[in-house]
Formats: sequence, C-alpha cells, structure tokens
Amino acid sequence: MCDSMEYKFNCDVKASDLWKMSMVRTYRSFLGVINIVFTVSMIAMTVKLWPGSEDFFRVMEILCCLIFPVFQPLAIWGRSYKQVEQQPKGVELLFLNSGIVVTCDGKEEKIPWSRVTRVIRQDSMIVIKTDDSYGYMIMNRVMGEQKDAFYNDLVALLKNQKR
Repeated sequence: MCDSMEYKFNCDVKASDLWKMSMVRTYRSFLGVINIVFTVSMIAMTVKLWPGSEDFFRVMEILCCLIFPVFQPLAIWGRSYKQVEQQPKGVELLFLNSGIVVTCDGKEEKIPWSRVTRVIRQDSMIVIKTDDSYGYMIMNRVMGEQKDAFYNDLVALLKNQKR
C-alpha cells in the first residue's frame, strides 16, 4: 500500500452495468440453476406436446419457454433503468488514507474506513460496501489503468484497519 493514497473517480453507472451485475448474480446462484432447468424442461415438454396441441396451448407453451431467457432479462433491464434514473448524478469519490470523501451537488460527506464493510472486485467494476444495503460502484472504464493499484491499495488499507 502506498503511504498517501489518493484516487479520484466519478460514479458513472449505466443501466447496462446494473443489468449485467444482476444477470451475473442470478445465473451464478441456485436461482439460475432453477431457471435453466425450468427452461430446458419447458422446451422438452413443448417439443413432445406440440403435434397434439391446439393453438392456444401452443402459444402458452412458447410463452413459458421464453419466461427466463427473454422476459426475465427484459424485466431486469427495466428495473435497472429505473434504478439509474433514481441515482444522483455527478457523484465524485475521493479516496484518501483517512477515508472516502463523497461529493454530490456541492455537498460533501466523509466516510471513515471503519464504515467500509467490504470491497468486491468483479469483472467490470469494484464495489465498495458501506453497509449491507448501500455501496459505491466504480466501473473499470472510469478507473482505467489505475484499477489494479486502486484495488490493491483498498484491500491493504482495509486489512490494516481491522488490526
């Protein structure tokens, strides 16, 4: 860890980022396995029952086959879009050895490292959790080349804080 850590990033989270995070979380969980099993079962049942089905039941079978591969991702996209609209714009995060300085609409909040509960590194972002339901997402495109150094400094700083 460097002696005087200072990183400054803008929170630039898009609906596609939230959508991708939700989809990854869903399909890496037990719920994702259930979704896949249901979809494969519905496709197999549709193939078996198709020749003897009436038009109404064929439509219902097709709709059931599309629930998880089409309708669920569309619903998650809609929810992600609404979440982005509700988030404040122009949030700037300044990471210092003393803590995180959050600036939004000219207001400043200082968050000490003792309030940071977890740092999560994902494929496209780093999430800094300040409690069970709230955190800050910093996208890789915002961090650029500083991503690895920033993550390593965060982890080292938090490890030293817990001692």
